Amino acid sequence: MNFFSNVITFATELYATVGISLRTISKKFKEYKEYFNIKINADETYIKIKGKGFWLWIIYCKESKHVIA
Repeated sequence: MNFFSNVITFATELYATVGISLRTISKKFKEYKEYFNIKINADETYIKIKGKGFWLWIIYCKESKHVIA
């Protein structure tokens, strides 16, 4: 991953403990993009595996196309 591990940890912690959506986290990161000096996108998709539904969230760098989380 070409991203700060503390930022990934922070985003994951916000999502898991506080329940903030990844879309909201992405918007907040975009507000502070000068600080992080990257452009990020967040995509969410609902998928079914063997009849069980799951949400899949992908956060990636817009410029390098690297998956962040």
